[in-house]
Amino acid sequence: MKHWYSHAIVGLFAAIVFIIVMRSLPQTALMASVIAMLIGSILPDIDHPAGKLRGMLRYLILGSVVLLLYFLLTLSGYLSSFAPGTIASVLALGVILFLSYIITIGIEKMMPKHRGPIHRFTAAAIYAVLCGVAALSFGIPSPEVIGAAGFIGYLTHLLSDVL
Repeated sequence: MKHWYSHAIVGLFAAIVFIIVMRSLPQTALMASVIAMLIGSILPDIDHPAGKLRGMLRYLILGSVVLLLYFLLTLSGYLSSFAPGTIASVLALGVILFLSYIITIGIEKMMPKHRGPIHRFTAAAIYAVLCGVAALSFGIPSPEVIGAAGFIGYLTHLLSDVL
């Protein structure tokens, strides 16, 4: 089993070559491309059950669900606000945390197996499109190059898994 940092090192070498070859790109496009490459080089391991990325994702999902439930309950009028020291606030927070934990477990059960669909050429293409769309939406020049850089970064991971 390869560790995430070995994939990051391969992605870093690819990013250095990319910088040398594409040095005429605008600086923002070059930076966004390198970021897309480096993220792409470690992103496929997000499906590894014991991986650090999966652990970080777990906390990100839990935090997002907590905030979502809090805002939904506040907007719907079931929860007005948290007042420190009141029993109702402590109970509401307990219910939100419990429900968030249950929902997070459900989301994790739906995650694909390691080396499943996230470790495919199609996933690399989807990631490339998402990188290009993100660059386009933020007004970064050369979104097609940034998408290609993300694709290359993702492929470095897939190739280093095979080798």
